[in-house]
Amino acid sequence: MPSPESARTPVAAHSERASPQRFARGALYDLLQKRLYIGEIRHRMPESTRALICLSIEAKLKRSGGEVHLVVSPNSGGVPSHQPNQSLMKAVARARSWYERVLEGKSSNQRSLTLHAGLTRRYIGRVFDCAFLAPDIVEAILEGRQPRDLSFKKLCAHIPLSWVEQRKQFGFSPR
Repeated sequence: MPSPESARTPVAAHSERASPQRFARGALYDLLQKRLYIGEIRHRMPESTRALICLSIEAKLKRSGGEVHLVVSPNSGGVPSHQPNQSLMKAVARARSWYERVLEGKSSNQRSLTLHAGLTRRYIGRVFDCAFLAPDIVEAILEGRQPRDLSFKKLCAHIPLSWVEQRKQFGFSPR
């Protein structure tokens, strides 16, 4: 059986064709590299053992927030990846902080929050309602378990007061 170094050589030639700039954070690029590497190893293995390395999953490419994500189907048996969305986490944290300032009497209105935070009134108005998200939604966002298509824009567009409606609107499973 060939050494791992000699098996990687053909992969380098194939991987130059796929530009890492074309994929979100290089995730798909890495996946293609691994697939090429596994394919090369499989090609060099004896016919009787090739079936041992055959991997297959249900997946599709999905655009979200200007990025392309590889979405693995829940039926594929794979473990879901937890990818925290920094903009969602920041919105939840800021909204909670601003809400606490209001409760403590440190800020009495949106204008005082604007002066304290150094952000626009419009931004604070959009994000402030995140303080009233259902606890399970906040937990999911902080752990990176939010639906892939939940973007900052979608989250802050209109947040219903009803937690049931929030789950439905943002794509979380009902409780």
